[in-house]
This record gives sequence, C-alpha cells and structure tokens, in this order.
Amino acid sequence: MYCIKKMMSRKALLFVLAWLLSLNAGFVQAGDASVEERSGLKVVATFSILADMVKQLGGDYVAVNTLVDWDEDAHVFQPSPDDVKQVAEADILVLNGSGFEGWLSRLLTAAEFKGLAVEATKGVDLIRLDSGAGKQGFVPYKDRKQANVFDPHAWHSLKAASFYVNNISEALVQVDPAHEQDYQRFKQAYLNKIESLDRAITTSLSRIPEDNRRLVVPHNAFAYLARDYNLTIHSLQGMSTDSEASAADMVYLVRMIKALNIQAIFTETISDQRLIRVVESETDAHIEGALISGALSRTLAPSYLEMVQYNTDMIIKALMR
Repeated sequence: MYCIKKMMSRKALLFVLAWLLSLNAGFVQAGDASVEERSGLKVVATFSILADMVKQLGGDYVAVNTLVDWDEDAHVFQPSPDDVKQVAEADILVLNGSGFEGWLSRLLTAAEFKGLAVEATKGVDLIRLDSGAGKQGFVPYKDRKQANVFDPHAWHSLKAASFYVNNISEALVQVDPAHEQDYQRFKQAYLNKIESLDRAITTSLSRIPEDNRRLVVPHNAFAYLARDYNLTIHSLQGMSTDSEASAADMVYLVRMIKALNIQAIFTETISDQRLIRVVESETDAHIEGALISGALSRTLAPSYLEMVQYNTDMIIKALMR
C-alpha cells in the first residue's frame, strides 16, 4: 500500500512539474512574440536624415537602421558587407533618390533586395542644376555643364519635407496596414511640426531686407533653403563634398564677396574647411559657424527638425548683424 501511494505521489509530482514546464514554455513563446512585435518592420534608411523621419513616422512599429550614420558624409560613403546584409533583410528601404546615393545600385544588386524601395523625393519640385533656381549666385563650371541633373538636397526645404513624409508614411501603411491609423496619426503630428517651424522661420527672415540675404557656403547643398526663403547662397564647391574647387573658382568667389559686400561665410560639419578659410582670409567676411548639410549631428542637431532649426537660427543671426 505504501508503494502504491509512493508511486502515485511520484506520478502526481511529475504531472505537476510537466504542467509547470508547459506553462513556462507558453510564457516564453508569448514573450518571444511580444519581442518580435516590438521589433516591428525592418526599415533601412540610406542616411541619417531619412532614418530620423522614419522613426518619427513609424514609432515603436519600426526597427530602423541607417547606412550612412550621424556625422558621416553620404557623398563619400562606401558600403560594407554588413550594409549588404542589412539591406537584404529589410522590409522597406528608404532612399533620397534624385541621384544622391550614387553607390546604391551596386549595393542593391549585391543584397538581392526583395523589399519595398521608397524614393523620398517622389513628387518634389526638384531644382535643375542649369535652371538657376534657388538664387544660387555661383555654381562651378563643371556643374553648370550637367544640364539634365537635378539637385538632390531637397531635405533642406520644409515644403519638400512634406513629400518625404507622405512617401515614407504611405510605404509603412502599404507594408503594415494593421497599424494604418497609428501611422496616419504620427504623420499628421509630424506635418504639424514641420508647418509650424516653416511659419516661424518665414516670420523671422521677413525682418531681414532681401539685399542682405546673402551668404557663402563650402558646397552647393542649400539651393532649396534659398528657394523657400528668398536667400542668395554662393558656394565654392559643386554638388558633392567630394568635388574640388579650382583656383579660378576661388578667385571668382572672392571677387563676388567683395563686390556684393557679403559678410556671412559658413563652414559645414562634414566638409573640409581649408578652402573656405582661404576665401575668408582674402575678404572682410567672417566665418559664422558650421552649417549641417548632409548628415545629422549627434551633438548639434540629432533630429531633422532640430537640424533645420539650427541652420536657420545660425543664418538669421549672421544676417541680422
């Protein structure tokens, strides 16, 4: 009788242990599903400005990786094997387009990308390099010859940014329709912030006479900012930080600064400062600080809207002196 009771006791104990283990396994599986849900869509952005936009528009439903990181220059970027892996595994790839990512086609081929590619500049009124739009006072000769090339730096326009936002948001909804209401809510909140900042900048710049709205930058990246706010921006280099300014370019720019009495010169956070400092030394203009052109700055402006605010604050302060 004792043996039977002992065997039943052992059987009961084993049953309880098995039941507890099954519960634990269920909890682990549920936990794994929760982790998977939190990880969300795998989105790769080609550079930091787009990565920040995706984060604002996707919230916790997206896991974002960026190829060209904060404080790095997309003009001279070289993809790594890890970048190939990231792109291969992505549900969505967000690119600027308009010729900005010259290295991207090779990367997509290597990754055999099967996801959804989103060109953020789709629908934007792009500036042709031969059009003179944006009141660019000086474009190096080699860029002037490229008559059918568009300026890709459209993110410097808050008006263009609304197209970026809509294109990215539509892609998120297309791939993840279950969270459409949240994506629409995130989009509207972000658009409201963009419109509010645009109004504030317009109001501040309206206090500066148009004849005083001239400045000099290292490379030709701010034409969209110039177009939006009626600025005249002169650049030393071409469309890329990798381009080189000739001696003739420097002489031409120095003469223009003197002739127009331009006082404000800026460096950029991701460009070589040596040539622009030579220009400064030959004129009465002064370098007012570093603008952020093609990559967000973790220390100065880690988000897109902070970048626009930072740049325009610097410009307005310099032009009001």
